[in-house]
Parts: sequence; structure tokens; C-alpha cells
Amino acid sequence: MTLHEPGAPDATHRGMRLPTSIFILLASCGAVAGACSIYLLAIGSAPSLLAETAQPEPVDTIVVLGGDGPSRARKAGELWRLGLARQVIVAGAGDCRYIRAAMIEDGVPSDAIAVECLSPNTWMNAVNSAPILQATQTRTALLVTSWFHTGRALRTFRLICPGVRWIPAATPPPPSVLEIAMGPYGPAIVKEYVKAVGYRFREWLRPHDRLKPGHVCI
Repeated sequence: MTLHEPGAPDATHRGMRLPTSIFILLASCGAVAGACSIYLLAIGSAPSLLAETAQPEPVDTIVVLGGDGPSRARKAGELWRLGLARQVIVAGAGDCRYIRAAMIEDGVPSDAIAVECLSPNTWMNAVNSAPILQATQTRTALLVTSWFHTGRALRTFRLICPGVRWIPAATPPPPSVLEIAMGPYGPAIVKEYVKAVGYRFREWLRPHDRLKPGHVCI
């Protein structure tokens, strides 16, 4: 008669652990595959769920939002060279000075660019841009930002400055969903879904002030 040493696993226990390990491995693989599918779906759906598009047209002012400085500066410079506006507002803390300098290097006159370098988010972009828009009596504006940010940005600026007709002017996305997913825009798009929901609640909670006669912003 063979005796097992105390604490030594027998064959039955080893056989039970093997299927359990396989189950955990398969479940982990399934969870990763599911998360990747949701991630790619979120990115692929961004143009229809997060973005707003329109053809650029002549306006009073180009408003450039900070956050993705090089591409947004290029887009704003392109719009300027097309003769679509004669004044620019750069809004946002962090890269506002960079965007202004890049646009000047791109041929935009320095005296045509106003900057607002205090706002840390889209809501404050609109709030802090409002006095400049009011002072320049802007009635139409192109809003330059990343394509997946256009929906939330436009809703915010339309709420704060309803007297301005806002037109999106988005920077172009990378050519493929895979390229977006593997680069910095992928996580930014996922965050944008969360921010969009948060801003919807913020809009609902915020009292809707009446626009004063002769004003373009609340």
C-alpha cells in the first residue's frame, strides 16, 4: 500500500487544477478580446456619434482650441490662407502660445491673432472666448478642433455664445481605424465619450440665461 506524504497533491487534485487553469486562461482571453472589440467599435463609431461636419465658408472669426496644437495650427493656417476670415482667437491653456507662433510662421499676421491662455477645458474655452467674441462683434465663426471633439465643442460654444453661427472645421483623422487605435487618438476618443456625457449633464444643470440685446454671448 502506497502512502502519500502529508501535503503532497495527488493525481486527482492535479487533474482538477488543469481544467480550472484552462478556464481562467480562456476567460481572460475572452475578456481581452471583448475589450478590444468595444475599443475598436468606439473608435469606428466616433465620426457618427461624436463628430459634426460641414463645409468651411467665409466667417468673421476663426476660433482655434488648444489641446492638439500642431494639427490645429495647421488647419487654422489653411483656413486663413483660403481667405475665410480676417481674425483668429486661440483659446486654451498649455499650447496657446505655440499655436499662435505656428500660425505666424505659417503666414498669419500676428496682429490678427488674439489669445486666451487661461482655460483648462472646453467649457472654459467658450466662457473665456466670449468677451473677445463680443468685443469683435463676431456673428459667424469657424471652430477648429480635432474631428472627434467637434460635437461637444460646438454644443458648448453654441450654449455660451448663441448669437454666433458656429461651423466646425475639424483636423483630419488618421486614415485607418487601426492607426487611430494604436496611436494617441484612440484613448482620447474613449475619454471623449465620457466627457460628452458629462457635458450633457452640465448643460442640463446649468440655467439657460437669456441673451441680452446686442450681445452674441451670454
